[in-house]
Amino acid sequence: MPNSDSHVTVEVLHNEDCHVWREALKITSDALDEEGVQYEVHEDLVETKEEAKRKGFSGSPQVKINGRDVDPDAGDITNYNVEGCRLYFYEGEVYEHPPEKMILDFLEKIRGENEKV
Repeated sequence: MPNSDSHVTVEVLHNEDCHVWREALKITSDALDEEGVQYEVHEDLVETKEEAKRKGFSGSPQVKINGRDVDPDAGDITNYNVEGCRLYFYEGEVYEHPPEKMILDFLEKIRGENEKV
């Protein structure tokens, strides 16, 4: 998993000021479609600092698949706050949302983890 028989849950968390969360959702959906993965999408507006901390929200937009952030550097983030935009650093470039290649690499990673089980 994920493969053509799999199903994943996608969460796109964002704050009220985020202007790119819909683009993040589109790129994520396109990547999953390309891989033949079935998915369910949940859009989540994060409105308070308490909610940000509880959800591990580190800036808008944040994309999670099966509860895990698609950003390989997400484990290093400890500043949970409802305000601000989040930048993604991937293969020497800066993005306002996870690039498709990051999402595809994440899918490959979880596919490999599930094959080891």
